[in-house]
Amino acid sequence: MPWRDVRSVRLASGGKGAAMLNFELTGEPPDAIKFAPANALGLMLPFGRSMVHMEISSLDVRGEDMIEAIRTFAPHVTVAR
Repeated sequence: MPWRDVRSVRLASGGKGAAMLNFELTGEPPDAIKFAPANALGLMLPFGRSMVHMEISSLDVRGEDMIEAIRTFAPHVTVAR
C-alpha cells in the first residue's frame, strides 16, 4: 500500500506480548491484503472495510519504534491512541 492511501495508524497490544499495527486506509485495500488471514475480522464487520491489520509481535522491532518511523517517513498519517 502506498503511504498516500493510509489515513491513520494505531498500535494495539493484545496481551502475552502480542502486538499489532492497525492501519485505517482512505479506501478499501487491494484484494491481496483484504483477503489475508490477518484481516478476516474486517471482512465480517461492516465498519472494518478500510482497516488493515499487521501483526508485529514476531518482528525484531518494538511497536513504538514502528510508530516513530511512520511519524518520520509518513507525517501525514495520524497516529491514533
